[in-house]
Amino acid sequence: MEEAKVIKSKKPPKDAEEWFEYIREMERKTLERLEDAAKFLSTMIAISLSIFLAINQSGGDLVITLPVKISLGAWIFSLLLAFLVLFPFRYRCLSTSVKSIKDMHKRILRAKWILLILSSLLFFVALVILVVLLF
Repeated sequence: MEEAKVIKSKKPPKDAEEWFEYIREMERKTLERLEDAAKFLSTMIAISLSIFLAINQSGGDLVITLPVKISLGAWIFSLLLAFLVLFPFRYRCLSTSVKSIKDMHKRILRAKWILLILSSLLFFVALVILVVLLF
C-alpha cells in the first residue's frame, strides 16, 4: 500500500496577503463603481437632453424629422438603460454556498456592465446623429 504524500507549504508573506485582500475588496466594490458610473451617465444624459430640448423649443432651427426622432428615442432609451443599472434585480442563490454567491455576483456584474455599455453606446449614437444633422 502506498503511503500518503505530505505536502509542505508556507504561509504567504504579509505583502502577498495584503494584495490578495486588495483584489478581493476591488471585486466587492465593482458593483458600487458600476452604479456610480451609471449615476454620472444618467445625469449627463438628462442634462444634455434637457439642454437640447430647451434650445430647440426656444427657437432652434432643427426640424423634428425621422433622424431626430431616432436620435431622441436613442437618447431616452439610453437614459432608461442607465437607470436600470441602479435598480436591484432579483437574483437567486444559496446563501450557504460560497460558489452560488460568487456566481450570483458575476451574473449581477455582467448584467449591469452590459446595461451600462449599451446605455453609453446609445447616448453616443444619439449625439453623433444630432451632430451630423446640425453641421
